[in-house]
Amino acid sequence: MRRRLLVFGALVSGALGLAAFFGTGAVMGPAVERLGHNVARLAVTHALAQPDPSARERALDDALTQLDLEVSVYGADGALVATNVKPPLQRAGLASPGAVSFELGGLHAVGRPTRPVLPVGGGLTIVALAAVLVFFLSIPFARVTTRPLERLALAARRFGEGQLAERAPVEGPDEIASTARAFNSMADRIATLRRLERELIANVSHELKTPLARMRVVLELLETNPDAARRYVSELGADLAELQQLTDDVITTTHLQLAEERATDPYPLALEPHDLGVVAGELCAEFEARTGRRVTLEREGPVVLTFDRGLVRRALRNLLENAHRHSPHGREIVVRVLSPARLEVQDEGEGISQDDLPRVFDPFFRADRSRTRRTGGTGLGLTFVKRVAELHRGDVTVTSSLGRGTTFRLTLA
Repeated sequence: MRRRLLVFGALVSGALGLAAFFGTGAVMGPAVERLGHNVARLAVTHALAQPDPSARERALDDALTQLDLEVSVYGADGALVATNVKPPLQRAGLASPGAVSFELGGLHAVGRPTRPVLPVGGGLTIVALAAVLVFFLSIPFARVTTRPLERLALAARRFGEGQLAERAPVEGPDEIASTARAFNSMADRIATLRRLERELIANVSHELKTPLARMRVVLELLETNPDAARRYVSELGADLAELQQLTDDVITTTHLQLAEERATDPYPLALEPHDLGVVAGELCAEFEARTGRRVTLEREGPVVLTFDRGLVRRALRNLLENAHRHSPHGREIVVRVLSPARLEVQDEGEGISQDDLPRVFDPFFRADRSRTRRTGGTGLGLTFVKRVAELHRGDVTVTSSLGRGTTFRLTLA
């Protein structure tokens, strides 16, 4: 775009320069003509002051040659007195542009320039031609400049109408191409979010379907065979807890996201001083009792800091659930509480591919696309962990190796 503007600016500057040059000549033409008469008069007067005829002609020739004038001087009787051009100019007035004619002490001088002089009307003609030139040259320039913008506008309009696969063509390494690349990047992000939202609906539907189906079976048994149903009543509590956790994850993650987007209405944190190791120990004990998985807790002494205990517990619980789902039963899960204010959850599971690692914290993303009971979930657990870290001015990172396991590191400020 910058190069195109420079080219257009050069065209306009050239046209304006021509217009100024010839326009100035048109306006000042009469003044320049009067000046030529006066200078020629002085030169002829000086030359005629020479007493010797040959010296007079040489002086006349030298003076008028420097002025680019051809002059012939006639006496009162019509005889040629002096001239610097052969044959002499006729005494009758000359009609050529820039011609001079004047009387000098009984003598009559006629002259003309030795170089072509543009008439007054010629300057105006050049100005008009320059304007026409700029006009016609600006047409292809305008087409080259506006065509990418029109295509970008068309892509934006189609994308806004719901054609999420629409992308703008990237043409040239200039500002328009940069804008097209930015639009395409935004479109890719929006299309990804829409796809992830559809995956969320499918995942949540699946996660809701299974416990609800089990609950319906138990209720039907209660009506037809109460004795058989009693064996499954205890599972209703687990199903209800699973549904409650799923609902809480969706609602809380949505609230955290909205609070992040509304800077004037932040999420209210219940900040109090706690020992991070004690909180982690309580949660690990509850997790072992509920899942039967062995969790090794490693602590570097007391790690006391101010944080929202409820949110940090849920973040750690999500990390433990993630390790539980993606590592075989019997493999070790290790939780480390390190100074200053860092939690690590390490498993010896299936690991995460390098292609999926940058996206594990994206909302609704699941590295395991299959929907089995063992690897269930909505894809919001790790997103929730990242939001909690950001609310505490911290961060969460992940390292993983396929077949060897994954380590998540949650840091709190």
